[in-house]
Amino acid sequence: MKKVIERLVSIFLPILAFGLPFSVYLFTLYPSIAPGDSTEMVTAAIVLGVPHQPSYPVNTLLGYLSSRQEWMRKPILEAGRLTAQTMNPVERVNAVSAFLQALTVFTFYFLVLALFGYANSEAHGNDKVGATQSPRKAGTAGQVGERGKRLVAFSASMFLAFSLIFWQYATKFEVFPLNNFFAVSLLLLAVAIGSQGNLPTTKEGVLKRVGRGGIWRFILLALVGGLALTHHQTIILVFPAVLYLIWRPLLTFVGDWRRLGVTLGALLLGTLPFFVSLLWIAARKPLLNWGEVDGVGGALAALVRRDFGTFGSFLVGSSPVVRATPVEQVVFYLRNLILDFSVVGFGLAVYGGYRLFRQERRMFWFLLLGLGFSGILFLSYANFPLSDSFNQSTVRRFQMLPHLFVALAISFGIYELYRLIEGIRVRKTAYLLGLWLGKAYLFLLFSGLVLVNFAKANGGGNTFTQLYARQAYSPTEPDALILLSGDVPNMTVDYFRMVELAGKDSRVSFTPGQFHLPWFTPQLLRKYPDLFIPFPLEGKQFTTATQIVDANYGRRPVYVGPDLVVHDPELEKKYVLYPKNLLFLVKKKGEDLKLEDLRTENDALWDGINLEMVKKVRRNTPMFEETVVFYYARHFFNAGFMYEEVKLFDDAIREYKRVLEIDPYFKEALASLARVYGYKLEPPDYLQAIDYLQKYQSVLTPGELELGQAAQGMILDIQDKAIEAQAREATASAGEATPSGEATPSGEEE
Repeated sequence: MKKVIERLVSIFLPILAFGLPFSVYLFTLYPSIAPGDSTEMVTAAIVLGVPHQPSYPVNTLLGYLSSRQEWMRKPILEAGRLTAQTMNPVERVNAVSAFLQALTVFTFYFLVLALFGYANSEAHGNDKVGATQSPRKAGTAGQVGERGKRLVAFSASMFLAFSLIFWQYATKFEVFPLNNFFAVSLLLLAVAIGSQGNLPTTKEGVLKRVGRGGIWRFILLALVGGLALTHHQTIILVFPAVLYLIWRPLLTFVGDWRRLGVTLGALLLGTLPFFVSLLWIAARKPLLNWGEVDGVGGALAALVRRDFGTFGSFLVGSSPVVRATPVEQVVFYLRNLILDFSVVGFGLAVYGGYRLFRQERRMFWFLLLGLGFSGILFLSYANFPLSDSFNQSTVRRFQMLPHLFVALAISFGIYELYRLIEGIRVRKTAYLLGLWLGKAYLFLLFSGLVLVNFAKANGGGNTFTQLYARQAYSPTEPDALILLSGDVPNMTVDYFRMVELAGKDSRVSFTPGQFHLPWFTPQLLRKYPDLFIPFPLEGKQFTTATQIVDANYGRRPVYVGPDLVVHDPELEKKYVLYPKNLLFLVKKKGEDLKLEDLRTENDALWDGINLEMVKKVRRNTPMFEETVVFYYARHFFNAGFMYEEVKLFDDAIREYKRVLEIDPYFKEALASLARVYGYKLEPPDYLQAIDYLQKYQSVLTPGELELGQAAQGMILDIQDKAIEAQAREATASAGEATPSGEATPSGEEE
């Protein structure tokens, strides 16, 4: 009977390790696009195009194939019943990430089991975990059997599966789930090779000890390494941990040049799918074609990320001015570590690391090496800015690789707790039941993490970005010229044009920020031969947005994204920027602005906003969606400012208040309402003005002391005006009470 149970556990738990997270991921899947790179990856998958470098052709092909599977379903709750719903094409693409993340968890389960065996192996001088303990302490803990190891491995796998950032990236199509799968696969293969232990130094000894299976493991490791290197270069961050596991067999294996050549050949073979698939996709001249890949040279340029710099984090020429310090990066990571795994998970990771340090130093250094290179060192080197939600969300993506090693530390923490329970020797039934419940508790410990992270990770019903794409783009004229800046506007517009409109669209949209890329302007002019792109002004390196507007104004309606105005202030000096469709419609000064049309359009835009989704995004920051929230808030602020400029103060107040419904902490709207109420409205509402100024002060940061002082000065000024107004009212009231001009002395009766 015991053997039957062991057999069932060995079969059932791996299935559950894949099936449980995969089902939950599908249930919480985004029904449409998610902002940021995910939008571009979905577009590339559906139109079978080439996204930004290194182009990710294998990932794109997986998304493309999935988008064509009309039979695919996902679980939903409908009228309190769990049913299956047909997926739309975007959902089918998003499901690729759900599958790959679940496959990563499945592989991670076996990695944990392999590491338990590796840590207990004779290769490290220990017969078992805990062998370095004193005899007295060793007697306080028992040995964990195969069933217990499998239960622990499952529980640790679920901690990884439902950690917040890992879960979030399982619900939308991205490149990181495939990267995670490659990382875990490389680690599993490395453990399999490293578990062979100390090898002899002679060629014959190597062959005898390693055998054909060991050689094939090296070849498979090299093959997966080639696949991984051509997918996402951050995979090299796990290579130090991999080499740490295999360096002993690798040193003796290197002496066999024939087999070394075969292994290197396998590495090159692993890169072949990248080149073949990318060249095939690019040869089709797809709608989305970053880099105009042409031939092996173009594929190599994509692989080394020529437009970004091989070791750079941002597009060449657009690196951020403000960056965070390495200390800030580490603090940000540690804070999110607790957020992702919960306090319980973090505590288990710390405990597991501590026990490994005491009992199994080699395993401790392995985890520290992996965490150090993929987490602390990389984040310090990349030094991403942490100034806003968009940049913080960008950094969060790169925290998944180090999380793999944290989850491994969690597995050893659970293992040690399980071992302590096994060491308790009791005979009474009640005590035995308590021990059984203790093991069950450890097995289900991850369930709390599911409850904590569900609301934040759930992408079900989130069509916010798709709505933004439609509201910002579809109302524009069919022949409009739209100049944009920033990933979210560009990628959402590309999705709307290429996917929802199937490429049948006569509007022109692009970002002038890519003019410095050698392939960009020729590609643009091939697509739009009637477009005028002037040469850069004397002394300037690139053509500006203002030049584009000057050259094409009057031939097409021209719109610009608000982000672009920040980078090109000359535009605002030469033209009137009319807030329309979440963009600016460019008008020459003196033209009729048709404010009544603006009022109607803004009312329709406001009615179409999902304020509940806005609130959810704001509760769960940082998220890329917060950038979309900001775009809505900024649009209504721009509309309010325009109304204020033409002295339509009631309209201005309405728009500013809409801003605060979207974002109650929008500082500029608070200050503007105070200004309108206190200085421009007739009659002024001084109490409202002071109230908004105090709210404005409450949202200022410690570094904005001067703004707070200026606001305090305005409060004092408005208070003086209020006192003067009260005095005038009192005088006027007194004059009305005694029209003859004779005042009645206080305290005397007539």
